[in-house]
Amino acid sequence: MNATPTKGLGRLFQLAPALVGSCAAARKAGLAGSALEVLRAARLDTHVIEETRRIMSDLPDGVVEKFAAYYKDRDPSNRKVKSKYYNLPVHVAHAVWQAKQLGLYRVDKKLTIVDLGTGFGYFPLACDSIGHKAAGLDWDRWKVYDSISGDIPIDRSEWIVTPDEPMPDMGVSVDLVTAFRPVFYYEFDCDSLWGEEKWRRFFSALVRHLSPDGRVYIGENRISQGQKPALEAMRALFREVGAEPHQNGWLFATEALARLSGTSQAHGMLDGNVMVDESSRRS
Repeated sequence: MNATPTKGLGRLFQLAPALVGSCAAARKAGLAGSALEVLRAARLDTHVIEETRRIMSDLPDGVVEKFAAYYKDRDPSNRKVKSKYYNLPVHVAHAVWQAKQLGLYRVDKKLTIVDLGTGFGYFPLACDSIGHKAAGLDWDRWKVYDSISGDIPIDRSEWIVTPDEPMPDMGVSVDLVTAFRPVFYYEFDCDSLWGEEKWRRFFSALVRHLSPDGRVYIGENRISQGQKPALEAMRALFREVGAEPHQNGWLFATEALARLSGTSQAHGMLDGNVMVDESSRRS
């Protein structure tokens, strides 16, 4: 059996150490040792690695060094700091991979995107880097984002997602709403997930912000996966309305959104009195 790496795989192993060790501060922080983490986040995709390196090189001066220093001094026991999110190359690579999986490198127009529970804003950063207009919303419960204000150059606002107010008025119709590993649908006071009634309220409110062929991605996370009966009920509801399993979550296109919002008259779902043609839906 030939043990020589393929040309593509060899290129990946050349790129990954160069990416994570691209500045002295990152190397001192030990990030050069996380080349395999970057490869895993990029799913062994050479294009993702190259895009990650490009995005990192375009960040403001000193950002890579600052994040490397935070990551080096991290205290994993301090839940308020969330220092794992300072592992810049890994999270940028993962965001690029997410954008690619959603087809954002292939669309024929630039999209308006809102990322719920955006965290540090890596996904909007990846979207902006290829010409889309993205905004991130999150509740800064621990005031972590104050420490990176201006470091990740995105449009970020503080917002608490609720079933009746999932997002503010952005001033324009939104083409894609994403929520990767969100916690807003976990109810901490009763240790459970939203039921059908709250999901329908959520989508009824959300579709008012969408463009005619707008899409929504809702991810699962470790908290939701620990609530087996409630999670299965949520999955059954999403399957029933026609949402498609995607990555580690669910992708809702026009028909699924109309069904889950409870009305075919949802804003953006109709063009005059005629339903938007299915051929206009993005793949």
